[in-house]
Amino acid sequence: MKLIKKERISSRLVRKYSPALTPVDRVLACEHISEGTKVALRQQRATLDPFQLSKAIETKLDVIRDVVCTKMPKSTGKGMRWQRPQSAFPLPPSPQC
Repeated sequence: MKLIKKERISSRLVRKYSPALTPVDRVLACEHISEGTKVALRQQRATLDPFQLSKAIETKLDVIRDVVCTKMPKSTGKGMRWQRPQSAFPLPPSPQC
């Protein structure tokens, strides 16, 4: 969201904002970007699945956390091991093909 204009109405300052855009939408709206780049970005965005991306990120973070937790000294105590929090929106199990 970008500030479009500020308007003073008596003692109040009213701000008008543009609609929120993703970074890809801002690049696609830019006139300085070539049409070939825009087409490539649209094709890439069409193939992305946000839920799959989130799962891949969590898997990689689990690997990082495991490395960090195994390198922790033994004297830190039992409660220092990282536990995955319960998600408010659990992902459905992936189909086994």
